[in-house]
Amino acid sequence: MEDVHDAIVLQVTPAVISRSVKLLETNVLRAMDALHVACALEWQAELFATAGRRQLKAAKNVGLLTEYIGQQDISADS
Repeated sequence: MEDVHDAIVLQVTPAVISRSVKLLETNVLRAMDALHVACALEWQAELFATAGRRQLKAAKNVGLLTEYIGQQDISADS
Protein backbone atom coordinates (compact mmCIF):
# COMPACT_ATOMS: atom_id res chain seq x y z
CA MET A 1 0.00 0.00 0.00
CA GLU A 2 3.01 2.32 0.01
CA ASP A 3 2.36 3.33 -3.60
CA VAL A 4 -1.17 4.55 -2.79
CA HIS A 5 -0.55 6.13 0.60
CA ASP A 6 -1.95 9.45 -0.61
CA ALA A 7 -5.00 8.01 -2.41
CA ILE A 8 -8.52 8.91 -1.37
CA VAL A 9 -11.35 6.37 -1.60
CA LEU A 10 -14.50 8.03 -2.94
CA GLN A 11 -18.13 7.06 -2.50
CA VAL A 12 -20.22 6.14 -5.53
CA THR A 13 -23.18 8.32 -4.66
CA PRO A 14 -26.47 8.73 -6.55
CA ALA A 15 -25.07 12.00 -7.94
CA VAL A 16 -22.02 10.16 -9.30
CA ILE A 17 -24.24 7.54 -10.93
CA SER A 18 -26.39 10.26 -12.49
CA ARG A 19 -23.33 12.05 -13.89
CA SER A 20 -22.03 8.71 -15.21
CA VAL A 21 -25.26 8.07 -17.10
CA LYS A 22 -25.12 11.55 -18.65
CA LEU A 23 -21.49 10.98 -19.66
CA LEU A 24 -22.42 7.67 -21.28
CA GLU A 25 -25.25 9.35 -23.19
CA THR A 26 -22.97 12.04 -24.62
CA ASN A 27 -19.59 10.30 -25.02
CA VAL A 28 -18.17 7.04 -26.33
CA LEU A 29 -17.03 5.57 -23.00
CA ARG A 30 -16.94 2.36 -21.03
CA ALA A 31 -19.03 2.38 -17.86
CA MET A 32 -16.04 2.34 -15.51
CA ASP A 33 -14.40 5.21 -17.41
CA ALA A 34 -17.61 7.22 -17.04
CA LEU A 35 -17.61 6.51 -13.29
CA HIS A 36 -14.03 7.77 -13.01
CA VAL A 37 -14.85 11.02 -14.80
CA ALA A 38 -18.05 11.43 -12.77
CA CYS A 39 -16.16 10.97 -9.50
CA ALA A 40 -13.61 13.56 -10.59
CA LEU A 41 -16.44 16.00 -11.29
CA GLU A 42 -18.36 15.26 -8.11
CA TRP A 43 -15.32 15.51 -5.84
CA GLN A 44 -13.85 18.48 -7.74
CA ALA A 45 -10.53 16.95 -8.80
CA GLU A 46 -7.73 19.44 -9.39
CA LEU A 47 -6.36 17.33 -12.26
CA PHE A 48 -7.70 14.34 -14.17
CA ALA A 49 -4.90 12.12 -15.50
CA THR A 50 -5.71 9.27 -17.87
CA ALA A 51 -4.11 6.95 -20.40
CA GLY A 52 -7.41 6.57 -22.26
CA ARG A 53 -8.03 8.87 -25.22
CA ARG A 54 -11.83 8.56 -25.08
CA GLN A 55 -11.81 9.19 -21.34
CA LEU A 56 -9.53 12.20 -21.89
CA LYS A 57 -11.94 13.64 -24.46
CA ALA A 58 -14.94 13.15 -22.15
CA ALA A 59 -13.11 14.76 -19.22
CA LYS A 60 -12.16 17.75 -21.37
CA ASN A 61 -15.75 18.01 -22.65
CA VAL A 62 -17.03 18.50 -19.10
CA GLY A 63 -14.38 21.06 -18.20
CA LEU A 64 -11.88 19.04 -16.18
CA LEU A 65 -8.23 20.01 -16.25
CA THR A 66 -6.64 16.96 -17.88
CA GLU A 67 -3.31 15.33 -18.51
CA TYR A 68 -2.75 12.49 -20.97
CA ILE A 69 -0.30 9.92 -19.57
CA GLY A 70 -0.69 7.22 -22.21
CA GLN A 71 1.64 6.27 -25.00
CA GLN A 72 1.99 8.72 -27.83
CA ASP A 73 0.85 7.39 -31.21
CA ILE A 74 4.10 6.82 -33.12
CA SER A 75 2.37 6.87 -36.51
CA ALA A 76 0.90 10.32 -35.77
CA ASP A 77 4.40 11.75 -35.24
CA SER A 78 5.71 10.70 -38.65
